[in-house]
Amino acid sequence: MNVGRPCEYCGTALPLGVDKRTRRIRTAHFASCAMRPKRMEVESPRREWRGLDEGALMGLYIDFDRSADKQWSSAEYVLRLMDMVQARLKEKNT
Repeated sequence: MNVGRPCEYCGTALPLGVDKRTRRIRTAHFASCAMRPKRMEVESPRREWRGLDEGALMGLYIDFDRSADKQWSSAEYVLRLMDMVQARLKEKNT
């Protein structure tokens, strides 16, 4: 075994090379090295998600329907309505 650079955390001599066996040895060592600093899991503060109540959703639908192009297919109508709902939710939750 060709001894290469030591582990940067504990100094253990590790093999040097790019063959599959050597990569497995190095990967296994780094994964279990006791001296390796542990990753800190930082939990981001979660804000409460605010949805649209029935009245706001109905008002949004009525406004959309008034301004909708009557030439749109039903699929295009629904997609544009969902885009409008998504935009309103983003606005409310930022």
